Amino acid sequence: VAVNDEGESIAVYASAYCGEDFPEAPDNLRVTVNADGYPTLTWDAPVTGLNGLPVDPAKLTYKVLRDVTGRHPETIAEGIAGTTFTDTGLDITAQAYPYYYVVATSSAGDGRQSLPAGTYTGPAYPLPLTETFKDCTLHTSPWILQSLALGGAWELNYVSTFPGSGPYVDDGMLIFIGFRSVEGAQARISTPLLTFENAVAPELRFHFYYLDMSSEDLRFDDYMEVEASVDGSEFTPVEGGRFVQHDADSRWTECVVPLHAYAGKKMVAIGFHGYSGGGFNLLLDNIRITDSDNNAIGDVEADTSALPVEYFNLQGMRVDAGALTPGIYIRRQGTKTTKIAVR
Repeated sequence: VAVNDEGESIAVYASAYCGEDFPEAPDNLRVTVNADGYPTLTWDAPVTGLNGLPVDPAKLTYKVLRDVTGRHPETIAEGIAGTTFTDTGLDITAQAYPYYYVVATSSAGDGRQSLPAGTYTGPAYPLPLTETFKDCTLHTSPWILQSLALGGAWELNYVSTFPGSGPYVDDGMLIFIGFRSVEGAQARISTPLLTFENAVAPELRFHFYYLDMSSEDLRFDDYMEVEASVDGSEFTPVEGGRFVQHDADSRWTECVVPLHAYAGKKMVAIGFHGYSGGGFNLLLDNIRITDSDNNAIGDVEADTSALPVEYFNLQGMRVDAGALTPGIYIRRQGTKTTKIAVR
């Protein structure tokens, strides 16, 4: 404050943080399942504090929080000196998808909480998996919802306003929120962990709601991509697994996606990745994952020559055999499924 005979000036302020700083959040938190089935966490130590001062990683300890229910993280370990931790206190007799958070602590106190990281734990379920969302409830668990961009989300509900529809079957369905989302919003919902170890020809079937309103100048690029995660890897698109809402106007339509590429894999999760085109909701119901060849006995091959032949395009929509145009199709006869090229 400057002072003269006329009085005092307006005050000017300056401040500096002194001493040990509160640490920033640990970075790059990763969770993997070790050979014993327990999740092991690793992370990178923060090197700066919340007030910008350097932090000595050697002086930090850590606390670990776990969230199994998706409602409230609980502290399961404190005073950890290193940057790794194995959660041997988790019940791995039942399948779950715990999320973990890590907090660094200095002599000043706790820093910020890390971003979450999660993984499947417990035994994978054998095929078949069936989920019709009866009574608007999940009857298998855990289904994992992840918002991937711009607040994208799936929800379980019994009615959709845009497009206006109820479920295909029972009293519930999955809805990717496209109508209330901005263009570019994304979210994935994925199945429980499954084992395809004994599967010969695994196959995904579900009902998807197609809606084409081009005649009313309403054409939006909302679509869904079927993805797969194998042995804890990142989700990647499944061949023939893209379903664009305006590609048909058949409303509830059964779709078929062969999963033969994953036969023999021990840990598989199937994801449904919604992309908002700023248009309408995406509706999904009556999900079934089966081994379409599970009636085979040893090396004996049933005679299917007398059974009817069905053709599907790569979007899983049934196609009239007399209306095949040049392209790639899925040919199904009995339990035998093959890919053909029409030229």
